[in-house]
Amino acid sequence: MNINKLRNDLKELLNINNLNKTTFKTNNDDMVACVAINLHIESINELKILLIKRTEREDDPWSGHMALPGGGVEKIDQSLYDTVKRENLEEVGFSLPDEGFLGALNSYSPGKKVGGKRIIINPFVFLLKCSPKIIPCEKEVQKSYWVNLSEFFKKQNFSNRNFKIGEKVMSLPSFKTNVDGDEIIVWGVTYVILLEFLYILKDLHDCSHFLSKGSNLNSIVDRWAFFPYK
Repeated sequence: MNINKLRNDLKELLNINNLNKTTFKTNNDDMVACVAINLHIESINELKILLIKRTEREDDPWSGHMALPGGGVEKIDQSLYDTVKRENLEEVGFSLPDEGFLGALNSYSPGKKVGGKRIIINPFVFLLKCSPKIIPCEKEVQKSYWVNLSEFFKKQNFSNRNFKIGEKVMSLPSFKTNVDGDEIIVWGVTYVILLEFLYILKDLHDCSHFLSKGSNLNSIVDRWAFFPYK
């Protein structure tokens, strides 16, 4: 797998989908955050994606969840691009290279409010030349995993599961696999962010198993996405 060809192919796919952007409009009352979709080539034909398990904390609404590295905008940030680079460095301990930036996906909201404010999450995609040394921030990150992208194209890894959201138990789509002997389950807004990214790769892989019978991508994405925030 040639990294330069892969970088160009992924950039082209992101541009075709009108997703190559670095600025978004938000309301003053919104909390704005950014996450990084970090990719790297493990072997000659295996691409991996970095996921983290959030540290279990009482003050974190997503305590213990699988997620992407990232966090909220701070005053020192000149742009959302600065936010994702700073947060990635703080959470997993490595700098994101400018030459590795491929583009950005649509803005999403997880549906939860924190302190009465809606959260808008902006995903950015990076391709790394090699596997960086990860130094997790223990306060934020319990563990990190490089997951083979091919695992997301296996139908048996997708199913609906029951999740407790507040006082309710809801059946939601999820992804499950094993990495380094650990079972990881991705659901919620992280699942939907990855769903959009993987769907962009539809010309490279069969992705029909992402969608439950009788559903379609737009109905799933529209539930979470805030397309006016492009």
